[in-house]
Amino acid sequence: MAKRKEKLRVALIGCGGISGRHAQALLADKRVEITRLADISPKNLKRFKERFPDLANVPEHKDYREVLDDVDAVSIATPHTLHYEQAMAALDHGLHVLCEKPLACTVARAKKIAEKAKQKHRKLQVGYQRKAESQFRYIHDQIRSGALGKLYFVSVVLSQQWLYLHKGSWRQNPALSGGGQLNDSGSHVMDMLVWLFNQKPVQVSAFSDNRGTKVDIDSAVNIQFDKGALGSVAIIATAHNWGEVWHIVGSKGTLLVDGDLKKISEVNGKAEDVVLPKQESTHITTNWVDAIFGKAKLLSPAEAGVEVIRLTEAIWKSAAAGGKPVRIRSAS
Repeated sequence: MAKRKEKLRVALIGCGGISGRHAQALLADKRVEITRLADISPKNLKRFKERFPDLANVPEHKDYREVLDDVDAVSIATPHTLHYEQAMAALDHGLHVLCEKPLACTVARAKKIAEKAKQKHRKLQVGYQRKAESQFRYIHDQIRSGALGKLYFVSVVLSQQWLYLHKGSWRQNPALSGGGQLNDSGSHVMDMLVWLFNQKPVQVSAFSDNRGTKVDIDSAVNIQFDKGALGSVAIIATAHNWGEVWHIVGSKGTLLVDGDLKKISEVNGKAEDVVLPKQESTHITTNWVDAIFGKAKLLSPAEAGVEVIRLTEAIWKSAAAGGKPVRIRSAS
């Protein structure tokens, strides 16, 4: 890796829509300079520079490997199955990595990335931004502090128009997506299921329907956690609306998320709006930069990506077996 200058030099690998979220945070950070752009599509690069005029003179590359010798870090926002090769190449060059979700599309590959990041002593962050959002951080703290008592049940319904909006795109091509809705937007739900609670998912039973495509579209999942809690998850890609509802039940109270966050702590079922602490949210990209400069711990390290795909693989396996229960192997 080239000698560190005053600013952290970052290359963006993949300049599609999702990359813009990271670019906004990086451009706003005075410690950072975006010095290279890589994308196989000239149209993507053109649109990206039109969206971010400050990057108009940044060199463009079709091959991501051309940027690795001249930067300190990379942000990877490419189709899912490309993450493994690109993250491993960046780590081999001694670079810090911000990788969009999922980290990889198999447990074996995700573990190799995590092991490489540890070996190289590099900061690898997975783009699960909910860990940086005040709403979910509040839920995490409420559960971990015991304020909800013993966790009994969690229900999640994620509904999107994913089937229709992404028809014909790489997201429904398993060679590039590595899976369907479960591995895409649903991956954020999986991340929360392994992060929020003081219990770990240990067994799943799942059904899915591809709806005529080559990837999972709609999924219905039941989950058992290691301390007795139960879970029910619906990932719906055939909906005609966008929505997400969480229902988290503990022995001392219930949290409801449907846009707003509400808490029920009385037997009569009275729901009260939760006033979130101010200045609690940060940006997952900013946290990554903070960690590189030794100012914070990573909110979503490589190990988080391993656990998400571990749960996801178990769901795929159960669905392929017609709902047969599948045990989830522990991280050890």
